Amino acid sequence: MTLRERQFVEAVEKYLDENGKVTDQQESVLEGIYNEKMWIRKAFRGEAAFQFTGGGEGKGRDNHP
Repeated sequence: MTLRERQFVEAVEKYLDENGKVTDQQESVLEGIYNEKMWIRKAFRGEAAFQFTGGGEGKGRDNHP
């Protein structure tokens, strides 16, 4: 997590402790941070949505007769 993200999370945590809830905007930003981190984790494990494994299937590929 970047320093800026960590600072944001800490600020939201403080806000939550003081107010008992988070704002819609805070929740949205937290979801964005989470989704980005999960995408990165999946990409490094080879589970990204777009894997370039070759395969050679599909219309227009060079190895199709």
